[in-house]
Amino acid sequence: MDFNKISEHHILYIITAIAGFVIAVAVRFLCISSGYDAGTANLVFVTMLGIEIVGGDVKSMLP
Repeated sequence: MDFNKISEHHILYIITAIAGFVIAVAVRFLCISSGYDAGTANLVFVTMLGIEIVGGDVKSMLP
């Protein structure tokens, strides 16, 4: 396997990671604009990233 090549799957994973990060940032800004403090907004941000990472790992294990 040639690790120097970027395959279609790598591009798909990169786009999905960027989209997940943008969604997590949007939810964080929504929390801050709703009046929650920065600590709660950061906790929501990290939780959203964790859910997206675990969800992506589970999907990659499915046949």
